[in-house]
Formats: sequence, C-alpha cells, structure tokens
Amino acid sequence: MALSVLLRQRFAVREITSKYSRAVGASYSSGYRVGNMPTGPETLPYQVVLTRTTEQQPNAIPRAGFYPQVVAARRFTTLSENRKVQESTVMGKVALNGAARMVEVEWSDGGVSRFPYVWLRDNCQTQLWGAELVHNLPKADFPAILTHDRALHDFLALLDSVGLVLVQKVPCDVGQVERLANRVAYLRPTNFGKEFVVVNKPNPSDLAYTTGKLGLHTDLNFYDHKPGVQMLHCIEQTMREGGESHLVDGFSVAYQLKEENPDAFRLLTTLKVNFCNVGLDFHKFFLRQRQHTISLNDQGEVQSVSFSDQARDSILDLPADQVQPFYDALKAFDTIMYLPRNCLRFKMAAGEMIVFDNTRTLHGRSAYSLDDIRHLQGGYFDWDEIYSRMRVLKIDLGIKD
Repeated sequence: MALSVLLRQRFAVREITSKYSRAVGASYSSGYRVGNMPTGPETLPYQVVLTRTTEQQPNAIPRAGFYPQVVAARRFTTLSENRKVQESTVMGKVALNGAARMVEVEWSDGGVSRFPYVWLRDNCQTQLWGAELVHNLPKADFPAILTHDRALHDFLALLDSVGLVLVQKVPCDVGQVERLANRVAYLRPTNFGKEFVVVNKPNPSDLAYTTGKLGLHTDLNFYDHKPGVQMLHCIEQTMREGGESHLVDGFSVAYQLKEENPDAFRLLTTLKVNFCNVGLDFHKFFLRQRQHTISLNDQGEVQSVSFSDQARDSILDLPADQVQPFYDALKAFDTIMYLPRNCLRFKMAAGEMIVFDNTRTLHGRSAYSLDDIRHLQGGYFDWDEIYSRMRVLKIDLGIKD
C-alpha cells in the first residue's frame, strides 16, 4: 500500500531535497493525518534509479487509451540502460515548478527530468500507525459511499493508505456488507459463503462463532490467495463489558520486529508456517496452505502478513533444529503486537462497519458474556477489484492528483 492515496486530498509538494546525489526527498502537506505521522510536512525518499528510469520521456511513444497517467512506452530499455544510470547518474539541480505541479531534476549527464506531483505521490512509502490512531480513526459515511462516486473513491483511498476505515450510519439490518461490496465490485466467496454471520453458535465451525477471546490474526491464511479486504458490520453490540475490537498494523509490528530482533524477522520471512481449517459451514471443507508469516516484496519491504495462532496447523514442515527458533520468533512477533503502543482497542457501536486490509491489519476481540448478544455480519472482497474501481473513478471524476 502507499501513502500516495492518503495524500490525494489537498496534496502539494512543499520542498524538494537531494541527499548524497543518489536520492531525492519530497516534503508534502496533506489534508489528513494518521497516527504517528508528524504534524509538519512529511519527507519521503525516492532513489535515483527509480526516478531516472521511470520518468515521462519527451521522446516516448504515447500509449493509446484514456488514462494519461500511465507511463508512455520508453524509447530506451530500462534494463539495458540501467548500468549507465547506475554508473553515471548524479543529481545536480533539483527544483519545484509549482505552476506545472512538477519537480524538475537536472542530471550530471546533462539530461533533465520532470516528475508530476502525482507520480511522486504514487511512488512514496507506506506510513505506519499504532494505538494512537484510536483518537483519529479514518471514517466514512455509508449513505454517501452508496450514492456519491467521490465519497466512494475517498473511502477506498483511505482504506488503501491506512489499512482500515470505520464506516458509520450503516442500517442495522443484514445485507449491508453486500451493498458496500457491490459498490466496488462483488463479494469474494469463501468456505463461509458470500457473507457470514458472527454470533455465538451451538456447534461453531470457527472460534469467531463463540463468546471467547479471539486473538489477533489475519483471516483465511489457509487459502493460496486469501481475501484482500474484510468487512465486519455491527448489527447488535453487547450491552455489558466485552466484545471490544482489537486492531494492529501488521506492517508496523513487522518493522519493529526487524529492528528489535533481526533473527526472528529473518525466520518469519524465510520459513513457512502451515495453516489449516476443516469443518462444515457453507459446505464441507478441508483447506490447507503454507505461508510466510511476513512476506517481502523484491525490494525487501513488507508487503503482507499472515498470522493466526488459532488456524495454525498441527503440521510444521521444518527441520528439527529450526522448530524451537521458529516458535520463539512467532512468540516475539505476537508479543510486540500486544504492546499498548501497538494494539488499538475500541468497541464498535451498532450501525458501524469496520473495513480493513486483511493482508496488513490484524484483528481480534475481547471475550463477552454467554448470556449477552453480539451480532456481526462479515464479508470479503479483493484488492485487484478495489484498484480497478479506483482507477475508473479517477478517470470518470477527472481526479488529477
């Protein structure tokens, strides 16, 4: 995910700085602040190779179609020219062109590159959050999402950048999860069906269908491609204590683990854990899959978290000498999640829906009384459909930043 979408509202570049002639930093101001983000402009880095090889070249061949932000076909091949870029490219003068909403870079080889603010925004880094986000939860209005495309776009932008949004003014009736999903694309069916009801059940097929405490986890890690986004709509909430939602930024916790316990981070990014779920719900199912607890992209950045102690399989396909270190690493990850600075706790009210990134945001709940009532309805949809919808909305609405 990228901070890019977080900055779509009132986005502007305030200052450009170059560092060591190999990286450029852009300072922004935006209309929305998240968690531990500073109150002043935030500075984000870009590497020379990325900026030089992805610029919009004056002699590039334009792409056909209706989306001008897509980079034009390059006259030179990035791979064949990359050695030249690496060896000779040093930034000279870096300046803002406020009127054109661009950043201009003069290179040591005499070339000049121009980068629209929108490109810088779309290539910046993810901003992380902790428990302090409870005081500034990203929120969206359900009726507005259903009736106004701009409200839908802004809701999806927040979901992309922050990893969770609290949707309010939702009718306290079943079926609202599908109404929201249909505004984006469609619900993702799973072994629980298109939608699922979270209530205390006599013969539960999942721990969620009890009144017990539910540890922090991501859902459906036993799928090869687990759902990207989960919705949980509160139709009726407990009247007494309990039933509190717990949410954690898995990316933030992963980076904290990397800093505090590099060996544990290495194990969780290189060794896979088995997940399994067997039962009867929408149909009989026996699902099993192996996942990295922390998945990295090709640049070594965290791109996905798969963690669920309750759905972890009894089978662990690891050499004997790695079993104990692996369990120690899982424990270290789990411990950081529950630190007060990381675990956001709040109690949803009836008529609210929490929508969150299932590849990033871990969720759980506190236990509640057996004789109390708590009724949620849930469902899933995927990031491919979200990004497709956002691109179409940008075009239809003429959103240029």
